[in-house]
Amino acid sequence: MANYIKSEVLAEAYTHLDIELFQDKAALEKLRVDLTSFFSERASFIFGGDVDITVVFEDGSLRTKIIATGKAALILATAVGAYGGFRESVVSLSNDAVALAQSANMEVIFRTKTPHCDRLRIEKRKGVFGRVVSLLSELDTVVKEVEESQLPANSVKLKQVNDTVGRLVTWDNSVDKLFSKFEEPETEACVAEGLLTEVGKLPPNLPWHRELQQPTFRTQIAISEPQHAGQVAAASARYSAILKAIEKKLKDRMKIAVATKG
Repeated sequence: MANYIKSEVLAEAYTHLDIELFQDKAALEKLRVDLTSFFSERASFIFGGDVDITVVFEDGSLRTKIIATGKAALILATAVGAYGGFRESVVSLSNDAVALAQSANMEVIFRTKTPHCDRLRIEKRKGVFGRVVSLLSELDTVVKEVEESQLPANSVKLKQVNDTVGRLVTWDNSVDKLFSKFEEPETEACVAEGLLTEVGKLPPNLPWHRELQQPTFRTQIAISEPQHAGQVAAASARYSAILKAIEKKLKDRMKIAVATKG
């Protein structure tokens, strides 16, 4: 797994080829120099500024990792200035990172002249921008489900609500996991601010929250059984509490990051 230390992994290419080049140290060193030059030039063009390139060879036929690392916050801030928004910027940078990794993998295959049958594994691994895009996609699913949510009149509908709330909890856990990898306070603050804006698309309460206090026919059906009524109210309260906790956590991360920088 990529190691986010001091600067973030922007793009990572991985190939596993069934060839014996690993045993030829001179040829391996030439390949390292060629790949570093190839990847460095393109990574610097795509991300701008200082980008560090690491080429790692591992035994077992030939396993190659080509990793680009840099200051994600600086790159993202520049992109936001160009694209005008957090979401648009991370999506564009993620797409560029994928294209960069794909081109690097093809360069390894080309320079080693490896036929298709000897290509055991090829991966375009997610860098920091790709991971953030995954979080945005997961959050979009939650937003859509919340927008379409209706007062649950039966256990099946109630399960759907609880599943949505569960996805929100899972999303929060994924955010925690990503942030645990950051060591640059600027990146933490930048990503936290962007995610907070996206979380703001969720309403503070479920759309049918107020219906619980109104004597409508649908409300009467939903609360006709005391146990079900209690579970419905609990699901609504849990959603609101979890959302508040997520927002507070993101705001706290922004404050801590700023304080750390100072």
